Amino acid sequence: MSPPQQAENPAEPDPEGPKPEDEPEEEAPRAPIGVVPPEQYQATDLVVMEDPEVPLARAGAGYWALVNLIAALLTLLITILLAIVKYVGRDEDEEESDSEEERQTVSTWRLLLSLGITILAAVIFFLTEDLTNTMALVDRWTLLMLIILAVQGIGYYRATHQKEDRDPEDPQQPLPDRV
Repeated sequence: MSPPQQAENPAEPDPEGPKPEDEPEEEAPRAPIGVVPPEQYQATDLVVMEDPEVPLARAGAGYWALVNLIAALLTLLITILLAIVKYVGRDEDEEESDSEEERQTVSTWRLLLSLGITILAAVIFFLTEDLTNTMALVDRWTLLMLIILAVQGIGYYRATHQKEDRDPEDPQQPLPDRV
């Protein structure tokens, strides 16, 4: 009869000591998953990644016109110039005659009309243009904004080039020379 064999339990150490075949082999350190160490690169290991598609702007997103903005700002500038001409060009020390008072009244009405036109231009601009869209040079509202600017320009010209010292009874009287 042979001696009973002991069952090998991997958790229990062998009393005779480790056998040479049981020694673990040293493993090379492993790179993280998906990373190839530089010494193992090969031309076939390279992965070509395609560029992602560039998103395009929404079709029919709309635009706003730069000329309309410039026209609205110029109407505001003309109103400011009219106010400067009205209030800076007048002396308080002088006695005002009836014609001077009448001219000041007309000047005030022109300034108020100019202010109304400026407010109209601003309202039309902000109602017709969406500044979050892309910019274009002109749109379908440009003609209206240019007409408003022309009316404002004509009003400015008439306000600053008044026919002074002219007798309304004599239409043939020449205009005085301006200095």
